[in-house]
Amino acid sequence: MITYSIKEFIKLIPNSGALLGLDYGCKHIGIAISDANQRVAMPLYSLTHLSRKSQLKDIKTIVNKYKATGIVLGLPLMLDGTKGNLVKIVEAFASSLSYFRKCMTILLYDERFSSKSADRLLETMQTKKNNNELQHTLAAQILLSEVIESIRMQRKIDMKKGL
Repeated sequence: MITYSIKEFIKLIPNSGALLGLDYGCKHIGIAISDANQRVAMPLYSLTHLSRKSQLKDIKTIVNKYKATGIVLGLPLMLDGTKGNLVKIVEAFASSLSYFRKCMTILLYDERFSSKSADRLLETMQTKKNNNELQHTLAAQILLSEVIESIRMQRKIDMKKGL
């Protein structure tokens, strides 16, 4: 199932189990994974674009290896919040993932600032700015970290309300 709502995503995923973060770029897919308690996001690596079939196969391998229970896929909205051309590509990729992993919940999450944050982090690390693979991997980690924090906060609110 694909959702754009973090509240719906929280309802659909279990309280434990790793979450997979993906930053879909033109040439690379950055990949991050959370711990099983959904508290920390860690960068894994970047996939270089090959065929859609091989991308899905690689992601399935990662999902199985880490026993991921949900996927967070960055949605590259324009700065004003509108959908640009890349959004359609990412939505099509999400549909392929959804078909490939029928029982997996996929959150399409606004990633407008994760790539910029990754760029700033690379600058502080004094890493070559053109390191797209690392940039996408860090963007996936930042994106997943934001979602994990939102999940933590929402679950805390729900506990106080007795939900």
